[in-house]
Amino acid sequence: MKAGCCNQLSRVLGLTVCFSLLPQGLRGQKVSETPAQVTVELAANETPMLEAQQREADWIRSDDPRAAVLGYSSRAVEGWPVRVSETLLNSHPEATERALELLGEQLRTVKQLLPESAVSRLINVPIWFSPKYKGFGPTGEYHPGAGWLARQGRHPKLHRCVEFTNIPQFQREVERMPVLVIHELAHAYHDQVLGFDNAEIRARYDVAKRSGRYDAVRRGNGKTEKAYAMTNDREYFAETSEAFFGRNDFYPFDRSELEAHDPRMAALLRQLWDDH
Repeated sequence: MKAGCCNQLSRVLGLTVCFSLLPQGLRGQKVSETPAQVTVELAANETPMLEAQQREADWIRSDDPRAAVLGYSSRAVEGWPVRVSETLLNSHPEATERALELLGEQLRTVKQLLPESAVSRLINVPIWFSPKYKGFGPTGEYHPGAGWLARQGRHPKLHRCVEFTNIPQFQREVERMPVLVIHELAHAYHDQVLGFDNAEIRARYDVAKRSGRYDAVRRGNGKTEKAYAMTNDREYFAETSEAFFGRNDFYPFDRSELEAHDPRMAALLRQLWDDH
């Protein structure tokens, strides 16, 4: 996320295990002797999580009482499970309905621009529309940590979901960041598919940071400042994904500029989004 930060799933590519992407429960343990054994073990750990996520997403899409959250209504928007605060619907009805329309447009763009394999994973990531929290500015964010949610007194079901608390400003934010939903879903993809400890992304981020090439770049508003991508490796992945698939609000703004400015990251993005 751009105004505040936004179970890692394993991947087996052919017969090669990427150890940095092993689920936390398997890291530090002795790996089975053969790739086939590792594949079975990883699949056994991943499948229940995916099934639970699919089940919860289906319940939200159909407004099933089993997924009900007090103070929120549930619906499907372009296939995504979406929860909308009743407080927003009552206090900002026009802005909330407009934000839902814009969310639909954003998600149609996601389906058009992202690889089908990525969409099939991300379409089960719930999206919440919530009022702004006291002490926090309006924003969009992905919630990877259950502990942080608990400490902030937020609903535990927000874990591994995208949440927008900028609903009255949503249209203005979409104008500023044309693919802002891709940014937040990129955090979900990084966490749930690639793993936040992905060594390749961290390495590319470290190189980019040391190079200084992002220290003074143009923004969409004409100002020059340090790129938001340099916040950390998570924002680096999300920001460059925005440019790769659509248009970012910091330079490099689009794919051609990204390929010229940071060609190795552009190549890595193509691999990471297409190969999973």
